[in-house]
Amino acid sequence: MSRILVTTPTGHIGSRVVQQLLAAGADVHVFVRDAARLAPDVAGRVTAHTGSLDDAGALAAALRGADAAFLLVPPTYDAADWAQSYRGFGAAAAEAVREAGVPRVVFLSSQGAHRTDLGPVSWLGEIEAQLRAVAPNVVALRPAYFFENTFAALPTIAESGTVYGHFPPDLAFPQVATRDIGDVAARWLLDAGWTGHPVAGVHGPRDLSMGELAALAGEALGRPAHYVEVPLEAVGGALAAAGMTPSVVEGYLALIGGLARSRFERPEARTAETTTPTEFAAWAREVLAPAFAAAGAGTR
Repeated sequence: MSRILVTTPTGHIGSRVVQQLLAAGADVHVFVRDAARLAPDVAGRVTAHTGSLDDAGALAAALRGADAAFLLVPPTYDAADWAQSYRGFGAAAAEAVREAGVPRVVFLSSQGAHRTDLGPVSWLGEIEAQLRAVAPNVVALRPAYFFENTFAALPTIAESGTVYGHFPPDLAFPQVATRDIGDVAARWLLDAGWTGHPVAGVHGPRDLSMGELAALAGEALGRPAHYVEVPLEAVGGALAAAGMTPSVVEGYLALIGGLARSRFERPEARTAETTTPTEFAAWAREVLAPAFAAAGAGTR
């Protein structure tokens, strides 16, 4: 039975990884700040290790004896120096992986991690390199734009039927459900046959424009919705108003602006292996619509 450690096991992706590994009969260990946050149906079936991901010693202790590990940088929006928070995670993770001698690492990176001008995505590319330097077998998963980013648009859909963003409305690019990312990660974790330092795109079922996404979201929510492109400066103001630090806002603007300028250029070609099954329309009906209703937005 494979022993596998999963970090960030309570998030959208980490929780899906845990579910898939348990279903496959793996010996699942998790690394979490607060074990009380684990779902009741999961807590009794995994071995929990507690600590912070920037603590190399605690992470190394959790990694010892693991056949494989899933590493993910947790989202942070209050960092005074966002780049340093990523680099701190990378240094701790690399040291822990080296010390524990983990045979295989599955690292959640991002589309665009090969570039140097995309803020947090570029920092993920730096972490890829740190992990490759200390471990013989590391796969960097590079998923596309998350369907879950649409959650941020629920208030404006409720108020005016509008999805705002910085990308051109007719620019189609890969978009993917986080549950599909979790499924891909679990397959890599359970496969003991791969070696080396591969890079794997995770591209969703097809390229999708924001104009089409808004229309599909509206259909799922039972009200018309349309997309409006806004200047990058307006995006920065909205992020700051949401409570993000200047460093985080700066990083996001580099990411969003760089992706728009390059029209989502990517080195990982779409193939049968990088294409995942969940269509946005189905995801919107199954996930987005219940969230909309739970927020009371559907009655406005």
